[in-house]
Amino acid sequence: MLNRLFGASIKTVQAGSKMDAALLESAEEIKKKGGTPYIIPRGGSNPTGVLGYVNCAMELVGQINDSGLKVDHLVTSTGSAGTQAGLLSGLEGTRSGIPVLGICVGVGKKAQEEKVFAFVQRTNEFLEISGSVN
Repeated sequence: MLNRLFGASIKTVQAGSKMDAALLESAEEIKKKGGTPYIIPRGGSNPTGVLGYVNCAMELVGQINDSGLKVDHLVTSTGSAGTQAGLLSGLEGTRSGIPVLGICVGVGKKAQEEKVFAFVQRTNEFLEISGSVN
């Protein structure tokens, strides 16, 4: 409803379609019409999109400190890895000491850990704080 109220264009693709391919195809259509598309990847998971969760982590730490809460762990779902990577970068950047537990049902533990780690590294490089996560 909000998409329609704000005039967003909505394109529906067939169930089972490859989302990344559909995004690229739509971007090409826009380019052919003289437009300049910006592709937001699955889950908003790129260094720019991950910044939202870096800011979220910073805000959470502020609220935790202001309210005097003791937080032992932050638990989140993880799939495209953006949320978990952003929270990790933000919590590390604030030196909060709060570990993040990501719950993933899509892939195995090792594959997801590698994906999250790669995103944290890319995000931290984007923020020019590379080397803070090993």
